[in-house]
Amino acid sequence: VSIPIVGLGGIVSTEDALEFILAGASAVQIGTGLFVDPTTPLRIIDGLVRFMETEGVDCLSKLVGAANPHFAGHRQQSAFSDRQLPENCDC
Repeated sequence: VSIPIVGLGGIVSTEDALEFILAGASAVQIGTGLFVDPTTPLRIIDGLVRFMETEGVDCLSKLVGAANPHFAGHRQQSAFSDRQLPENCDC
């Protein structure tokens, strides 16, 4: 059975989101971080885009499960509101 994994719990930075994504999450949920800083999602999205540019990754879904070479999870392109990932994301 292939079902998407959603990472949640303590996500307040790009690094936190990346840990969940690399472990296999195709989506992350930001909760309490919004109360501390309402711009948390925007900072995380900007950080993910910077990370992808630095690492030469053209599509966020290519990072899903990348920390585990045997991961065969759900891979699906994600859109983030008005902050889109690079347009060449065609995976």
